[in-house]
Amino acid sequence: METQQGICPHDRMAALRIDKKKILFSPDNGALVLTGIYHKKEHPRHLVAVLHRTDMDHKPYDLIFEGKAKDKNIIGTYGTPDCRATITFYRPHHYGLSNAIAH
Repeated sequence: METQQGICPHDRMAALRIDKKKILFSPDNGALVLTGIYHKKEHPRHLVAVLHRTDMDHKPYDLIFEGKAKDKNIIGTYGTPDCRATITFYRPHHYGLSNAIAH
């Protein structure tokens, strides 16, 4: 994860899981999970996952991951009110596109 603006989590591993119709993205190794819908027939493949939250002042905000498949990787952007980062997920050799891990 490469921070573009603000403060983003760098001390934990991010994870992305793509099932047949669902996307699960965790920017911090499972503490938060963003979900979305995956359209397998869409080209280029476009992934969007969102988590709706409320801050301490009861104001709503969103955490968003948006990505696209490029070659064997997923290149995307993660954004919150405090963070904007680019992130690259590399496909593990023993899995298909269904699991990806970013360092």
